Amino acid sequence: MLALSIAASLASGVVAAIAGGESARGAVLGNALLLLATGIFVQAGLWSSMPVWYHLIFLVLLVPMTLLGGLFFSRRQSAN
Repeated sequence: MLALSIAASLASGVVAAIAGGESARGAVLGNALLLLATGIFVQAGLWSSMPVWYHLIFLVLLVPMTLLGGLFFSRRQSAN
């Protein structure tokens, strides 16, 4: 589940960078913060059904992985 979350966050960052166009940084950051807010809400509802370490790892990785996905796209664009 965590690996799928990481892959989805990376992909989300790439898509936000593509959709953001000229303001890709802002789009990726906004997307990361919205993912974090949604993640907190969902994890709070599931708090008792999973171990605490899972919730913490999931939430801590959301923003960096989304930003990394946006960075992958921007580096790929600058290489072309």
